[in-house]
Amino acid sequence: MKILVAHCLPAQRNGGATRLMGFMHDQLHGNGHDVTYLTSEDVPGWVPRRLRRWVFPLLVYAAARKAARGGHPFDVVNVHEPHSAVIARLRAGAGHPAVVVMSHGLEARGWEVARRHVGMAGQGPSLRERITYPLLDLPQSRAGLRHADHVVCLNLESRTFLQERMAFDPSRITVITPGADPCFAAASSNRTCRPVRRLLFAGTWIPRKGIADLVVALSRLASAGRCFELVVLGGGLGQDAVRAAFPPSLRSRVMCVTASDDEAAARVFAGADAYVLPSLFEGTPLTLIEAMWSGLPIVTTATSGMNDVIEDGVTGLLVAPASPDEVAAALARLQDEPGHAFRMGSAARDHAQASFTWNAAAESVARAYKAAVDRSKTTMHAPPGAGAADLQADYDRWHGQYASASALDTPWHALLRRHLDPARDLAGRITLEVACGRGDLAAWCVQACSPPPRLLAGDFSKEAARITASRLCEEGLSGQAMQMDAQRLPLRDGSVDTVISCETLEHLPNPKAALAEFARVLSPGGRLFLTTPNYLGPTGAYRIYLRLVGRRYSEDGQPVNRFLVAPLTRRWVRDAGLIVRRTDGQGHYVFWPGRNPIKLSLAPRVLTPFALHSLVEAQKPEASSP
Repeated sequence: MKILVAHCLPAQRNGGATRLMGFMHDQLHGNGHDVTYLTSEDVPGWVPRRLRRWVFPLLVYAAARKAARGGHPFDVVNVHEPHSAVIARLRAGAGHPAVVVMSHGLEARGWEVARRHVGMAGQGPSLRERITYPLLDLPQSRAGLRHADHVVCLNLESRTFLQERMAFDPSRITVITPGADPCFAAASSNRTCRPVRRLLFAGTWIPRKGIADLVVALSRLASAGRCFELVVLGGGLGQDAVRAAFPPSLRSRVMCVTASDDEAAARVFAGADAYVLPSLFEGTPLTLIEAMWSGLPIVTTATSGMNDVIEDGVTGLLVAPASPDEVAAALARLQDEPGHAFRMGSAARDHAQASFTWNAAAESVARAYKAAVDRSKTTMHAPPGAGAADLQADYDRWHGQYASASALDTPWHALLRRHLDPARDLAGRITLEVACGRGDLAAWCVQACSPPPRLLAGDFSKEAARITASRLCEEGLSGQAMQMDAQRLPLRDGSVDTVISCETLEHLPNPKAALAEFARVLSPGGRLFLTTPNYLGPTGAYRIYLRLVGRRYSEDGQPVNRFLVAPLTRRWVRDAGLIVRRTDGQGHYVFWPGRNPIKLSLAPRVLTPFALHSLVEAQKPEASSP
């Protein structure tokens, strides 16, 4: 496979994420795959740092597009979650590669954790981050995840979040655990039972790593007269800056070191007596796996990937997140029970060497890539209605729940009846109603004129079609009802005089395909009456708010709810080859916390473009004379 690995991080492998991606793909390259990297060094130097989160996704797309145009398209693009939206949404213009999103810790889950710690000793996000991150970063991540072929994550909590909160198919998720270079085991091969004095914190010195809790915990140990020193490996700050986080009396016990390669890092691990990482949120830390390979007794928090790889009391000690007293107690226990500490370190080493290797991680990723490529090929060549059985079953259940509801008094039906002329558009004419629901509008159409229309009512749901057919029969009304897919209508070209579709496009996987079908079956001069939601107003703002806070918008539980705006709908209608004859809107609402939306009954005409319900009346051009 030809693979593009795109992460807006330094090319040099001096951080957990860069090392993980590099070491894993070294294995794939050694197995014959062609691996290309796109890193932060590829962003032009003139781009301000704060704009890189917007520029880098465009560079990923540009790199994939260039390769496709050169005749050597990428089979797979592995892209970091925060920068995945553009390539996931626009892949068709870049050779349609399979898109695999790599999450080192789901952004949405990390944000929830961060918000819980607002106001805690510098551990929560700043005010600026609380404003900009939900607006600028989270939407990119969510869009990338939803449109990716596969997601690779680093712990079971992330997998559960994807399945339960984002309704992900489990087959689209792969969980991997990092490996470690054998040099970590070799450097610590002579480790013996010894007093626990030198504590190792290996990772960037940032609030998410629980540094405030570590400072408090070590202060507790010092107050109790415990002897220790702290080594900070790869903190990313100077020693003075790290020491400044500690009380003056402890600063001399803190030492910062760096390592130029794995062998140098392995020597630091070998010189330590215990590893401590009180993180609030992680993927699965690479340094944790390296500590296990080094045979170190471990104190870490019971969250994220630490929960997956550490068995409490057997391969390490787990404490609750944001609990400095528990961290202090666990470290004190290691000092009081050096024999138990040594046994836990040995058990951790044996477990890691048996289970957590780069070869195992690479094999898991290779399987994920193959699954992504297979899925990408399927979706690329699938017709508009393919793979719809599950969606049809969902709508059958939905219509069964709402079968007794009346829908003729809805704002969109009122809007339709305002513009549809029964004598012109229905009487004696072949009329197709798409998405007939429970048959309310179908019954009205048959009764609205004489002679009645030759009506065909269709719905994607077999249950809805059955309900409509039963209603027409029971009321002695003419017309037929059948199950049909709006994206592949079972009708001949030019066979219909009038097409009516109310609040349908937003519930379709491919609305443009449906409009093309409406245009195809219309006879020359035939008319389309189309109503759709228009989210240019307060309801659209409310949907955006729900998305930013991680909640799903639903119309009475319908499976698909697209975000449509009237100008886009009109453009799609024109693209289908129809002439827009008239537009209108109805329904203005004000949202108030804790109350149902308030409808404004006397909205001025100037607000029509922002009405929630939009109507387009369009006509198919008359056949040109020979």
